[in-house]
Amino acid sequence: MSSLIVEVCEILSVESHPQADRLEIAVIKGWRTVIGKDQFKAGDKVVYLPPDCIIPTIVSDKWNVTKYLSSVKENGVIVGGRVKVAKLRGEPSYGFVVVPEQNWDVGTDVAAYFGITKWEPPISSIDGDSEREHPAFHKYTDWENINNFPDLIQDGEIVEISEKLHGKNLRGGLIRIPDENGNFNFEFMAGSHDVRRKEFCVLNKTRVNSETGEKETYQVTKKSQFWEVYDKYPNLKDMLQYISRNQHDVVIFGEIFGSSVQDLAYNMKNGEWDFRLFDISVNGKYMDADQRIQHCEKFNIPTVPILYVGPFSRTKVNEYVSGNTTLCDNQIREGIVVKLVTEQCRITPNKVFNRVGVKAINFDYQNRKNATEFH
Repeated sequence: MSSLIVEVCEILSVESHPQADRLEIAVIKGWRTVIGKDQFKAGDKVVYLPPDCIIPTIVSDKWNVTKYLSSVKENGVIVGGRVKVAKLRGEPSYGFVVVPEQNWDVGTDVAAYFGITKWEPPISSIDGDSEREHPAFHKYTDWENINNFPDLIQDGEIVEISEKLHGKNLRGGLIRIPDENGNFNFEFMAGSHDVRRKEFCVLNKTRVNSETGEKETYQVTKKSQFWEVYDKYPNLKDMLQYISRNQHDVVIFGEIFGSSVQDLAYNMKNGEWDFRLFDISVNGKYMDADQRIQHCEKFNIPTVPILYVGPFSRTKVNEYVSGNTTLCDNQIREGIVVKLVTEQCRITPNKVFNRVGVKAINFDYQNRKNATEFH
């Protein structure tokens, strides 16, 4: 997930709404949000509330926006509302703006002041018992949304644009484990974005006794889907061992997707699922794009669709972020990930980026009905 950023911003421009005389479109950083006509003008300072932030009810009531938010409950009690995207008179609108309560400087993050938090997808609990984390088996990069950092990648820099699949993030790895004598053994690992998983877990189930008619509990052993990826693509372990050469910690990252994974099934049915790899790290350092692709080709490991490699421009982002997935017919694309083909870090006034890359999300994906989001 990207960072929670609720900033005091300057409106860059205000455009006419093509379908409504009483509405306009404000541009803030890389975001576009529909506002009332003459409500704000270019240069005004505002507080920008982005999609997927949770606003406490007492605050949203004060702003008169509670009815436009999606209720968030804790222990059955509504504690706030989640900001979502919306299409207003035919135009996509991302979040909203309010007048600052104080004379804050542009760039001030006021999330804590208002008690605003980040909405996080729930963690699926049916994919195996958790295992103790290992520092070398690190989590994946949390890509920031391009609209929060529109100037991170400069025009002309060489980037890879890949399709972002809607599924469950997988970590797989071959990690050094020291023994009591100071030697290393290597251990395969697997897990989700947030949780390292045991290979097998024990599930409690119930059934009706045919003789007594009473319910009884029994146990079954289930293999974690994150570990089943190794069975589906045994060359993954071969690739990990080849890259490691008994010297390095190697972690791969990819997406599990298909039927019963999320609401987008990619035309799969009856529990069918698949996997695509999108990154490899060695001793905590991510491979450059060409090296990653070479390894995947050598071991016949499928990767997420790579849509474009070449000079960066916002035009290219807009070209590839929308439309349908390349994996099947008649299903929307979640979005894209844009990253430099050669790994590097970059320091900005607001953040240190250990990797230079961003994500862009398809509006139609964000605005779909009956959506599911699980880590």
